[in-house]
Amino acid sequence: MKGVVLRRRQLIATNECDQTDDSNDGALPNKQLNGDRSWEKTNQYVAIKVDKRSVIMRLHNGNTTNRNPENPWKEISVMQLLGSEHPIIVKLLGAFSNDQSLYEVMHYCSGGNLSTFILQHHPQGVPDAQAKSMFQQILDGVYYMHSKGVCHHDLSTNNILLDGDNNTCIIIDFGMSLRVPYSYPDDRFTDDVTDISIDTTRRLIHTHTFCGKMHFVAPEIYQKAYKFDGPAADIWSLGVILFVLLTGKQPYERPDDNDQGYHDLIDPSYYWDASKVNPCLSWGKELSVDVVDLLQNMLCPDPRNRASLGWITMHAWFKKLNQRQSGE
Repeated sequence: MKGVVLRRRQLIATNECDQTDDSNDGALPNKQLNGDRSWEKTNQYVAIKVDKRSVIMRLHNGNTTNRNPENPWKEISVMQLLGSEHPIIVKLLGAFSNDQSLYEVMHYCSGGNLSTFILQHHPQGVPDAQAKSMFQQILDGVYYMHSKGVCHHDLSTNNILLDGDNNTCIIIDFGMSLRVPYSYPDDRFTDDVTDISIDTTRRLIHTHTFCGKMHFVAPEIYQKAYKFDGPAADIWSLGVILFVLLTGKQPYERPDDNDQGYHDLIDPSYYWDASKVNPCLSWGKELSVDVVDLLQNMLCPDPRNRASLGWITMHAWFKKLNQRQSGE
């Protein structure tokens, strides 16, 4: 929901009656008693996410097997943890509640989501240089999240908004985010975990529920693995986002062996060997050897062999595009 930002203003009464200022251009009615404060509109907007308390209680009861994985209270906690300093992470401006609802007030992004941008402006895929610029922003945001010990768990083109004239990418929707567990130092006898601040070994996340958007979710989560690596699952989703950015199409309906699109994706030839399958047939367009190599390593079905964020940011595709843009 879009909301307008109001500001207080000091008014001087012309009489001792409550009045409405007709020149207020949509502001709230003013009680113009001497010394009262009232409100006026500004040119600023915010996004307001409203969750009904009754729905929250119904979806988050004590039954862990049926509990909804998207939790607005958790979303608020994650955004508070991430803070407001990173330009690619949506800013939480405030949160409050009453007997009926929980309200999250966030920075308003004027450009819609990435899915709509691609569909309306680049249905055949975003040009390489622009795709690289946008994807690099998204990578920066995810790298920051992971450095804080958080995996998003629901990355998709729908959860990336565009803001401003330069279409800055903004990552939103942290309701499914998870804290990544780390081992306690020298603790060999228990399964107790801590967070990233201790700087120990990263642990797998235990899960009881499936979550994420089917077109972007990692195969190990779709297959309901009891444990999964949170950052590696985010890398898979990032690979799908890059695929959609470059081609304008989804690679699969669901990451299932019976899904033809997913079968083609994990086939060693269809996308990944141009000598066997013409790229105009598989990708729908010519893509550089570098970006195909990048995608192949991000979309590795085995999370243990999947590319890391550090490896991705140093990949030749980024370096060559940077050199081309700088004229080197």
